[in-house]
Amino acid sequence: MRFYLAILCAASIFVVAGCNSDSAKAGDDGKGSDSKSATKHLEKLIIEDTTPGTGPKVEKGDEVWVKYKGKLADGTVFDETKADADPFHVTVGAGSVIKGWDEGLVGMQKGGKRKLSIPYTLAYNDRSMGNKIKPKSDLFFDIELVDMVKAADDTTLAVDIIKDGSGQAAKVGDTVTIDYEAFVFGKSIESTKDLGKHLTFKLGEDGVAIHGFDETLKGMKVGGERKITVPPPLTVTLANDQMRQNKIVFDVRLLSIK
Repeated sequence: MRFYLAILCAASIFVVAGCNSDSAKAGDDGKGSDSKSATKHLEKLIIEDTTPGTGPKVEKGDEVWVKYKGKLADGTVFDETKADADPFHVTVGAGSVIKGWDEGLVGMQKGGKRKLSIPYTLAYNDRSMGNKIKPKSDLFFDIELVDMVKAADDTTLAVDIIKDGSGQAAKVGDTVTIDYEAFVFGKSIESTKDLGKHLTFKLGEDGVAIHGFDETLKGMKVGGERKITVPPPLTVTLANDQMRQNKIVFDVRLLSIK
C-alpha cells in the first residue's frame, strides 16, 4: 500500500534492521568516560503504556498497523504519521524495522498507546539516518496500535453474514455475479460501481485475484450480503496499490446465480 510518510521513505528510517549490541552504556560518546561533554545514553529499551488497549496481545509474526511520532532526546520530531495518512504497517519481528520497534511493539493491544524510549544500540547505532538522526542517537516514540492481524490468522479470510438472500444457494461450478465495495481503514478504495460493471466468475475456478475469495461466497443466496476481511498476505497479487499487502474489508452482494 502507498503510505504518505515522505521522511520515512526518503530516509529509510524503518526499513533498516537495527544494531548488533543489546544495550547502551551510559556516558559512551566515543571520547572516553572522562570527557566533560560525555552524553548520557539509555542503557535499555523502556516501555510505558499510556492507554490500555483491548483484545489479543501483539506477538512476533503478527501484522500490525500503527500511528506514531518519533523524537530525538532534545524533543526534535524527525518523523510522524500525518493526520490524513494511513497507519504504518509492520510485520513484528521480521527485521523490517529497528530492533527497538520489533521488541517494543510486543504486548500491545488494539487501541493501546505506548511510549518507547529506544537506546541507540537498538536503533541505528553508529550510523546517521537522514538529516536529523545523528550517530548514537537514542530515539523516542509515541505509538498507537490501530489494528492487527494475528500470525495464525494471516492466511484466513473472515466472513460475516450481513443479510440472507433467497432461493438457491451458490455452489462450486455455479457462475455468480456480484457487486462489491472494498475498504481500507474505513475508506472506500474500489468498487464495481467505480469500475462500471458487475463482477462475474465461476465458483471453484479461482476466477478472482485473491486466492480463496470464491470460497467465501459458497452458500450465498441471491440478494444476500457478506462482509469479507482479507489479511495482507492474501492481497499481494492485487494491482491496486492501496489494496496490495494491506488488510481489506469487502462488502459483497450476490446479484445472480447461473
